[in-house]
Amino acid sequence: MIITDGIINDMERTIDEIVRGSNNPLAIIIIGVGDADFSMMDKLDGDNEALFSRKLGKYAAADIVQFVPFNDFKHNPTLLAKETLQELPGQLVNYMRKRQISPLPRSEAQRVQL
Repeated sequence: MIITDGIINDMERTIDEIVRGSNNPLAIIIIGVGDADFSMMDKLDGDNEALFSRKLGKYAAADIVQFVPFNDFKHNPTLLAKETLQELPGQLVNYMRKRQISPLPRSEAQRVQL
């Protein structure tokens, strides 16, 4: 989780590292605090357009970034938590499916507990 005021000193390098990490089981959650221009964070989020690294010459393998502007949700902690964690389950499922990793079946003891 990254809590930021919206300033990125090296956007290209940041994109390179996100694209590089997008093949791994990694989730980056960015919380924007304050009234800054968060347009660069929206770009990193990749919901509207996949991130492309010029240096690596490729797109991100997956959307691993979730950006949430704190001010939009500061008066509703439940909604803030929901928005912050919204993409995480899908990111995990997509990672597992791409690698054909299936969950272990439940044991008889686990099934009885339900």
